[in-house]
Amino acid sequence: MANTQWEYCRIQLDSGSYGQKQTIGRYPYFVRVTLDYYGADYVGTEVFGEDTDQIERPNKMWGQILGLMGMANWELVNVFTGPTKDLALVNVMAYMKRPVQPGRRVNEPKIVL
Repeated sequence: MANTQWEYCRIQLDSGSYGQKQTIGRYPYFVRVTLDYYGADYVGTEVFGEDTDQIERPNKMWGQILGLMGMANWELVNVFTGPTKDLALVNVMAYMKRPVQPGRRVNEPKIVL
């Protein structure tokens, strides 16, 4: 059996609501998704964020990012869920892995939310 080499990614979703003074001129909720990549050729971070008026938006973004990572051949290793508020994710973290493929950087294909 060949010795498989792996590359890794940590996904973290952080969401919540702005304070009353912070919501002037913006939507009341925020969602941030951070991708931390760990590979032999690249170690880096990509961050996606948005303000929203939909309290369920974190759940939709989490589903979208997991689907996109699966399409890019990432395999889910572990998930840690934090608290929820009104049935919406507040903080969740996942660890993923996939076999190293020669010529492909660890952050390819680029994930776009």
